[in-house]
Amino acid sequence: MMKKVYLIATVVAIITGIATYLFASQLQKNSTIKDTPNSPIVVAKVNIPKNTIVTADMVELKQLPTLSVTPGAYSNPTDVVGKVARQDIMLGEQLVPLRFVQPGRKDNNAALSNQLKEGEYAYTLSVDVQTGVAGYISEGDYVDVMYLKTSPDGKTTADIVFQNIFVIRTSGFSENYSAESAGTPILEYSNVTLVLTLEQCRQMALYQSTGMVRLLLKPVTAAAQQPGETTTAPETTTAATP
Repeated sequence: MMKKVYLIATVVAIITGIATYLFASQLQKNSTIKDTPNSPIVVAKVNIPKNTIVTADMVELKQLPTLSVTPGAYSNPTDVVGKVARQDIMLGEQLVPLRFVQPGRKDNNAALSNQLKEGEYAYTLSVDVQTGVAGYISEGDYVDVMYLKTSPDGKTTADIVFQNIFVIRTSGFSENYSAESAGTPILEYSNVTLVLTLEQCRQMALYQSTGMVRLLLKPVTAAAQQPGETTTAPETTTAATP
């Protein structure tokens, strides 16, 4: 009988010890969490697909343990609202500046459409040594556009039809992708992509279909004074065709 009493007492003691240990562990865990410093961090409230403009309902501010915070993470939702996601953003992900781009900002690491402002369009011209300034045009340069046309009587006119047009890309997508992956510059190109208005795109297409278009590289000091200006009274040179 006494053995049975001792056995029961032993089992009760073991159970009590385990319960006490678990209770103490939980208290220690709660105390540790409570005592850990937190920081307000902006996280994704939903999955945000690539090239999506972030709205206020897509993000939220959460208190996270400071030790778990990603360096540079946003701490104010207004800092990220209105920006565009460079890549897919997962639900709950801490939001950092490198994952976003400001619309209209010229940034080669962002999709081309993200770098265009409202009312801007990317327009690509095929160029050669003569029409593309022998490969000396670079991204970020400004160019004037010359339009050459030969009339039925054999006279050729040369008009400066656009001035201070921004060059947003040289060469094509595959060449740019390969160059960026290899970390090497683009040395040759057969295409130049310009930033135009919709009306300028329409006019450029007409110029290409009725004559020849040449690009004129601007000096750095004169390039960005009036970007995108359309010449209202073109400077025209006329020459007789031999």
